[in-house]
Amino acid sequence: MIINDELIPKNQFNKEYIEMFLKESTANIKLDTIITDGYRSYPEIIEGLGAKHQLCTFHIMQNLMTKLNPYINTKKKTHRITNKSK
Repeated sequence: MIINDELIPKNQFNKEYIEMFLKESTANIKLDTIITDGYRSYPEIIEGLGAKHQLCTFHIMQNLMTKLNPYINTKKKTHRITNKSK
């Protein structure tokens, strides 16, 4: 369930604003888990709200691919060089 959806100016996007936003948005809701992207301050803020934190599936895959892409690209280059020499 999306509780509150708001565009935040980049210069306001900080730990204090996020904490205030989440507290106000979830004030009358019993929390279990909050799903977010990988912003570093979320786990601490969400723990303070008494909920569990979980990364969304898209961001988990995005983080995984970001780490794997340099390795994959190296292997692709090696494979192309090997195939050209045959």
